[in-house]
Amino acid sequence: YLSKPIEKTEVYSVLRKWCKATAVPDEAACQAPPSEETPPQAPAPFFLPAELPGIDVPEGLKHMGDNQLLLAKALSRFDHQHAETLDIAWDHWEASRRVPARDRILELAYAAAGIGAKELRLKAIGLAQLLVDEDLDKTLQATITERFEELKQAQDTDSDSIASLQGGSREQTREADNSN
Repeated sequence: YLSKPIEKTEVYSVLRKWCKATAVPDEAACQAPPSEETPPQAPAPFFLPAELPGIDVPEGLKHMGDNQLLLAKALSRFDHQHAETLDIAWDHWEASRRVPARDRILELAYAAAGIGAKELRLKAIGLAQLLVDEDLDKTLQATITERFEELKQAQDTDSDSIASLQGGSREQTREADNSN
């Protein structure tokens, strides 16, 4: 059993413990036959900026095995998949469907954790806890509205950071996604 976040050294330790060593093939068997084609060029390395507003880049990289390109793809996928999550949760809240609203917010929180969006995750968890409080009075309802707005601002910050990786604004990135 390995708990998240998974560390490379732990994975190798578990693999060494449970996997039996096999015979190593001779060197001739490991060499590819000579080819007249030129080998393909390796793609240029991809580097994320060290800091992105709203995103803890080192934490996101930890979840992605230090693979910067994988994190960049995960950020883009997150932004695309969760662009409407808060609007849907708000619609549930306004229709007095608290549990579906909470579930959408928690979905956002769990996804945010995987990419290093700590502030978004914490705000989403805080809002989700309020949404299922049985003793909703008018003060708490106003607090929930404020929390939705704070969560939306945190998501907008993250979306702007993600769009900057793709060389444009959030609106330009979403327009390009919608045209594809």
